[in-house]
Amino acid sequence: KWQDAQLIDPTFMLPEYKRSRANSYLDWIGPALARHPDFAKFDLLPGGQFVADPSKWDIHALPFSSVRRIESGDGEMEQVDEGLSSTLASDIREVDAPVYADVERRFDWIYPHLASVHKRSKQTVSELKRLALLEQQAEEGPFRQQEEEVSTAYLHSRPEFMQTRTLSPAEIGTAMHTIMQHIDLHKTHHLNDVDQLINRLEERQLLTVEEASVVSKEAVVQFFENDIAKRLTTAEEVLREVPFTYAHDGDDGDYQILQGIADCLFKERDGWVLLDYKTDRVRGRYRTTAEMEQAMQNRYGIQLNLYKKAIESILKIDIKEMLLYLFDGEKTVHIQGAEEN
Repeated sequence: KWQDAQLIDPTFMLPEYKRSRANSYLDWIGPALARHPDFAKFDLLPGGQFVADPSKWDIHALPFSSVRRIESGDGEMEQVDEGLSSTLASDIREVDAPVYADVERRFDWIYPHLASVHKRSKQTVSELKRLALLEQQAEEGPFRQQEEEVSTAYLHSRPEFMQTRTLSPAEIGTAMHTIMQHIDLHKTHHLNDVDQLINRLEERQLLTVEEASVVSKEAVVQFFENDIAKRLTTAEEVLREVPFTYAHDGDDGDYQILQGIADCLFKERDGWVLLDYKTDRVRGRYRTTAEMEQAMQNRYGIQLNLYKKAIESILKIDIKEMLLYLFDGEKTVHIQGAEEN
């Protein structure tokens, strides 16, 4: 297979596909040697050409059985000659120790950032959170039951014109975030006020007709009866939908670009508060409030701590508190910082 390289135009390098298929260093060296004029004593394929190169090579083909290496008692490698001819034996020359050490160093070199090869250089915080949750689930055990398993062997999509599209939970969450981004925080809201806002957002094409029809107006009204809304109305400064791009220094010493959008930041007299809105279904899913809060900590702790680290670094502020507001259940949940865990 090395001699196939002789058919390549001598003015070209070895093609990338040949180099990428190499299973060893010899698979890189062999095709290059097969193109060298000193390989002529073996063979040249019909139509093949050698590459004009001034280097000199002394190439021998040795049967595997003729040379083997064993380890002596003191750990040194010794070569045992079982059938080399005197001619070949005389061709074996001692290599200078510095040269040997340099070759060994180069061939034994290991890329110091192997972990970075298997991760994206740019990532959203939400995706990073999802990957971390998957790792946690894998650690829980191999027999984790899937919540919903539906066989699709005999399911076929209906024609598109017959389908009734249902918004996903993520799309509904995005619609709720749009409302919270544009709603007036300094007034009491009733259902009629929220309905008028939704109509304006729909007219401006910030909400689709489908989104406008499924968002919960009651949940928005309930938010303004919560203590967190009162804190927002009295805050010194409020920032909504704050985008950021941040170079995150991972545990492997390699940087990864993270992108995200913080739902809300507000400043009180003693510091800044990071507030994130969630539309997760929590009502009736947990036996106690403590169980629900722990579940939210497990699910969103990584995300909010990364938000906190990025925003503090970029805006040069101190975030004293991280909160989730759950529209389903009208609950405010404190998220622990990394230093509290």
